[in-house]
Amino acid sequence: MISSVCAGVLTKQALHVQVRDGAVYEGVFHGAQLDGPLAGFSLKMARLVEGKPADPQPAEPDLPAGWNRTLLLPLADVAQLTASDVRLGAEDLGGLAASDELAGFGTDASISRGRGG
Repeated sequence: MISSVCAGVLTKQALHVQVRDGAVYEGVFHGAQLDGPLAGFSLKMARLVEGKPADPQPAEPDLPAGWNRTLLLPLADVAQLTASDVRLGAEDLGGLAASDELAGFGTDASISRGRGG
């Protein structure tokens, strides 16, 4: 579903998470536990943007209504993660140096220009 590299790239990115009951949450990706009994995703400054929550979170007195400082979503409940404008260059993914022509993630356009194969 999601690798540790993708989780690293998504950290601090705004995203939407749709859960299996159809509810959609918006928040800042904080981290992921990808295996074990506590597998799931953590969003900071999250709020419900669509649907009704299966398990309503208690209100936090210092936040606007409907906002959660930290929202934990079990992996089994997550249907989809959506993030926009995520950078996938070599400097973002780590590994090979950014100047190396083989480094980074190759898009269809860059591959067709001869960069990736």
